[in-house]
Amino acid sequence: MHNSFPDSGTGTNKKLYEIVADSIVTLIDQGVYAAGQRVPSLRRVTRDYGVSLSTSMEAFRLLEDWGKIEGRPQSGFYVKNVPHNVDPTPQKYSRELMPTNVNINTLALRLLADVGDRRSVQFGSAVPDPAILPLAKLRSALSSVIREDDGDIASYDMAPGCLPLRIQIAKRSLKCGCAFSPQDIVTTNGAQEAVSLCLRAVCVPGDTVAVESPMFYGILQIIEVHGLNAIEVPSHPRYGIDLMVLAQVIQKHQIAACIAITNFSNPSGGCVPTESKRQLVDLLSGHDIPLIEDDVYGDLAHNTERPLVAKAFDTCGNVLLCSSFSKTIAPGLRVGWCVPGKYLDEVVRQKVVANLSGPMITQLGVAAFLSSSGYDKHLRSTRRIYAERVHAMAAHLLTCFPPGTKVSRPSGGYI
Repeated sequence: MHNSFPDSGTGTNKKLYEIVADSIVTLIDQGVYAAGQRVPSLRRVTRDYGVSLSTSMEAFRLLEDWGKIEGRPQSGFYVKNVPHNVDPTPQKYSRELMPTNVNINTLALRLLADVGDRRSVQFGSAVPDPAILPLAKLRSALSSVIREDDGDIASYDMAPGCLPLRIQIAKRSLKCGCAFSPQDIVTTNGAQEAVSLCLRAVCVPGDTVAVESPMFYGILQIIEVHGLNAIEVPSHPRYGIDLMVLAQVIQKHQIAACIAITNFSNPSGGCVPTESKRQLVDLLSGHDIPLIEDDVYGDLAHNTERPLVAKAFDTCGNVLLCSSFSKTIAPGLRVGWCVPGKYLDEVVRQKVVANLSGPMITQLGVAAFLSSSGYDKHLRSTRRIYAERVHAMAAHLLTCFPPGTKVSRPSGGYI
C-alpha cells in the first residue's frame, strides 16, 4: 500500500472514497492482491491514504458493490474470486415496460398458509429463525413493562403512536444517516402496514406505481388491494433497481409513486450502492414522485457498518421510510414504523381510519429493549450467524444445482 493517490484520481469530480476504491482496484488488477488474498484492513487504509475511517469504510462498501472484495466474519476483507456462474454485472434490458394489474393475492395466501408450521423451513416467506431471536431478553422487557405499568397498556395508543418507542427509533436514526425527531415518526403494525398507509397517502385507485422487479410479494398484495397498477423496473441482485430504466419509465408513463427495498432486498438480496441511493432520490424528487422505501433488513448488514438509507439524502420530505423490528426482534410483536416526510399528516389520518391505534404493550416492550445495550449485542451475533448461513446456502446451491446456475451473494439480511 502506498501513501498517495494515483494521478488518475486528480483533477476529477470523483469523491475521496471513490479515489481510494479506484486505487485498490488498480492494485487488485495488477495482481498485487490476488483472488482469495486478504486486502489491507480499514485501519491501514485509513493510515496509508491519510483519510478518515468513514471514508475508508465507504471505499470498502463501493469495492463490495463492484464485486471486487468480500467480507468474512471476524476475519477481514478478501479479494473476491468470482466463478463463472456468478453474475456480478447488470444485464441489458430491452423489453417494453407497461403498467399492469396485479393479481397475486390468491397465490400469496396459499403460500402464507404454512408460515406458522414450525416443522418446515420457510423458503417462501421471510420468517426469521426463532432460535436466534432475543426471546429471553424480550420476555424480561415485557415483564418489566407489565410490572411498572400505571394504566398505559390498557389505553388506546393514538397515532402517531407510542412516544417512548418513537424516541428510541429517533435515537437510532443516526446509524442509517438520518436525524429524526420523535415527531417525524408514526408507529405501525409492522412494516406491511407502514407501506400500506404510505401508499394510501400518496396514491388513489387507478394510479401506477413503479416497483423493482423482482419485488416482495407482500408489497404487490398491497398494490392489488388498493386498486393500483404496477410497472416493473428490473433490478440486479447486487446493485438493486436499475436507475437508467426507471428514468425511461418516468419519461413514458405517469408514475404516482416508486417502491424499493434499498438494503438487502427481498427477494434478490441486492443493496443499492450509496451513491445510487442519492441518484434515486434526486431522480424522483426532480419529478415530484414520492419514494416509499422499505428498510426492514438494514440492521442486518453482515460484515460492514449499517448501510445508509435513501431517506438520508432526502431534503424535501419526498421519501417515506418504512421499517419494523419483525426481522430483528420478533415478527409476532407486529411493531413497525414509518417516517412519511411531508406526507406525515395524511399518514396519521390513514392510520387512525385503518385501526385507530397500535398495541401499547408490545411497543413499550420493544422500547424498553432498545433502551438497553441488548439490541446492539443481539444484532452483532445475528449478523454473524446470517453471514455464515448465507455463505453456506450459496455453497450448497453451487454444489447441488445444475451447471450454469447463477448464485447471488448478498452482503446482508437472510434472503
